[in-house]
Amino acid sequence: MQKRPGFSERTFFKYSVVVGFLGLISMLFFSPVSGIIACVVIFGIGYANLFSIIFSLSLKLIPERANEISSLLIAGVSGGAIITTLLGISSDFFGSQFSAIVILTILWIYMIGLIKMVPR
Repeated sequence: MQKRPGFSERTFFKYSVVVGFLGLISMLFFSPVSGIIACVVIFGIGYANLFSIIFSLSLKLIPERANEISSLLIAGVSGGAIITTLLGISSDFFGSQFSAIVILTILWIYMIGLIKMVPR
């Protein structure tokens, strides 16, 4: 079998998580809005890749259960609405976006832990 050019899914997942994490943490060090927006863009670039990588790996692992995998991942996307609501409540309660960044950082540390679970 001929080797495909590019990155493996594991490598691309790892880089996406690291880029997203760096963008997220960098938000803590900028106060001008332009710096924060740049960090949000960096975070978004890393975060945007994760759904497609996880979906692809899931379908490769269990192709005969494609419908169930698709439904489960879409349910996870809708669960993102719950997280954003919690971020808003946390920010309002503490009067600062810092608390929302802390919650996102905890979730992102979980994503870093998932790197070991991605097959080679």
